[in-house]
Amino acid sequence: RVYGKEKLHGGTTYRPVFDRIECGSVILAAVSTGGEVVLKGVKAPIICNLLQKVENNACKIQVYNDRIYIRARERAKGFGKVVTSPYPGFPTDLQPQLAACAASCDGTTEITETVFDSRFKYVEQLKKFGANAEVRSDTVKIIGKKLVGADVFAEDLRGGMALCIAAMSAEGKSRIRNASHIKRGYQDLAEKISALGAKIKETND
Repeated sequence: RVYGKEKLHGGTTYRPVFDRIECGSVILAAVSTGGEVVLKGVKAPIICNLLQKVENNACKIQVYNDRIYIRARERAKGFGKVVTSPYPGFPTDLQPQLAACAASCDGTTEITETVFDSRFKYVEQLKKFGANAEVRSDTVKIIGKKLVGADVFAEDLRGGMALCIAAMSAEGKSRIRNASHIKRGYQDLAEKISALGAKIKETND
């Protein structure tokens, strides 16, 4: 709630908070593929809802000031029932990425979308990796299994990132077309993911 006034004073310094959706996407990629990652410059309370979902799920999470350390050494379990909601609830902008992560987990995940309509367009593309996913009304049910590489098409920003996570956990090569959607929300994604050990490159075909 903002109460307007005639004049504002200057001289204020403000540092924008970190991108919690990019941070959450990397965490879910780590859970999906396994490995160890340190995220710097973050504030754990802002993404505590996601951290609660993944901690004690075949991975270890430690928070040190502005750093989050995550280690995933075995196949993760399903996430059970998850419902998106406005902040500080589970972010709708991490819903597709969680679904992609769940697609390769061991167990069942049900995600109910309460913020936006038609937020499951990515599911048909996710199925091309072999994902066992079914949409009913405002809920997608996912039963995890091993994924295989696929040629897919990103239809939107977050759904495109979900396809990246699926591709990283799938066996074999994958191609994600229409990557311009993904680049709108993830700066230098290929470089960052490559630095974590994934084999990824951007092409124009």
